[in-house]
Amino acid sequence: DQVLVENNKNTKTYETVYSFGHHEDDVMGTYLRLLPSKLELSSDHMIYVRRSKAPIPASMVQVGDILSDGSRVDSIVPSIRRKGMYAPFTTTGTLLVNGVLVSNYIAFQSSSTLNIGNSMNTFFTFQWLAHTFNTPQRLWWQFYRSYTTINKLSSQKTNNGISIWVKIPLRLTYWLLDQTFLLQFLLLVPIIVVFSFLTAVESIFLLIMQQSPSFLVLFIIIGITEIMRLRSGLNNILLEWKRK
Repeated sequence: DQVLVENNKNTKTYETVYSFGHHEDDVMGTYLRLLPSKLELSSDHMIYVRRSKAPIPASMVQVGDILSDGSRVDSIVPSIRRKGMYAPFTTTGTLLVNGVLVSNYIAFQSSSTLNIGNSMNTFFTFQWLAHTFNTPQRLWWQFYRSYTTINKLSSQKTNNGISIWVKIPLRLTYWLLDQTFLLQFLLLVPIIVVFSFLTAVESIFLLIMQQSPSFLVLFIIIGITEIMRLRSGLNNILLEWKRK
């Protein structure tokens, strides 16, 4: 299925829902209802408001806030019970619901940015972190999107409706945020570096896919050549080290 999103150029376009972070038809969920937009979302699901550059958890929305479509929040109904819980994933990490821009993701703290040890406020937004950490799934889907069996794997979920791609990272995140400041810092830094690299790889991959097939072939040949050259250089260094 395709849904309406807003990309980084503030242009509305349709994107494919490549997976669901959460998909349960029969479970009862509790939601906040924003009026007059009639938008309903869970308290930790993130939404864009004019007073913040990054999306904030719905629990932080206040009466008087201006939503992305320019409408004002006049009242908030705090506890609406609905059947079904859904969190569709798009490649932009956003979607438009009732004309209002919302995130694909949830915030793990009552903030738009990550707090380490509940004392150090970082500049890493939960939107950026969630979208970055979801890069492996997007790469997997983008690379194998033409294969039906691979698409079925992207939509597989656990018994509680949570995607198999999300389950383990979700548990690890909750566990990590419950640890000491030092442990959080020591583990988060390398994790963020690794996933930032994967995001860069994704950007390069998408750029290549937009080019002609001959450009893609040339890029692969150059890549293989450089890998072989690097391997040869490392072997030479190892041989010199053994001689000494």
